[in-house]
Order: sequence, then structure tokens, then C-alpha cells
Amino acid sequence: MSDKKKSKVGFILGLIAAIIILLLPGSESLPIEAKRAAAVFVWMGIWWATEAVPIAITALIPLVFFPLLGVSSIEATAAPYANKNIFLFLGGFFLSIAIQKCNLHKRMALTVLKYTYEKILSIFWYN
Repeated sequence: MSDKKKSKVGFILGLIAAIIILLLPGSESLPIEAKRAAAVFVWMGIWWATEAVPIAITALIPLVFFPLLGVSSIEATAAPYANKNIFLFLGGFFLSIAIQKCNLHKRMALTVLKYTYEKILSIFWYN
């Protein structure tokens, strides 16, 4: 199956699976919020596995639908997105993209080789 067809099928399948879970009759032991969260989880899982939409969009589905479905408030849903570790990784990604755009990574590697090349060769020749 081609990637385009796979993503179209995954897009529709994810929505249908979430709707089916939402329409299933509830149980006494499972709160309605848990059922709604499970529907969003299945929807995200299918979209993630089939790459129906970019992963970044898939990651934002709970931010939109948890408050709409009454699973949790917008504050409680958005709190994990503002974790300090997320910003640490985001800053690292921004730095790595900037370093790659100006070819600084190549210059750094060549500088390290310039100062260590003879030492590395001597290690190989003397052992």
C-alpha cells in the first residue's frame, strides 16, 4: 500500500475508531471521562502509526479535545506541554538546526581533527 493511501486510510480509520468508542455503551466501573480519553488515545495511536498527519499535529489532539470532551480542563491538559524539560529539548533542537544551517558542525569536526589527527594516528601505529 502506498504511503499516501496508507495515510488516507489511517486518517479515516482513526476518526471512525474514536467515534465508535464514544458511541459504545458505558460501563458502571469506567467513568465517562475515561472512555472519552480512551477514544482520543486510540485516535492518536492510529494517526501516529499510519502517519496520517504530522506527528506534531497528532500530539496536539489532546490539547484541543480533552477540554471539549470534558476529560480535563485546558489548564490541566496544557500543563505537560509546558514542562521545563520540553523547553530544554526544544532549545537544543533549535540550536542544532542553527548549527547545521551555517555548517558549524563541519567546522567543529574539522577543528577537532586538526588538533587530534596525529595523536590518533600514533595510537593506531604504535599498537
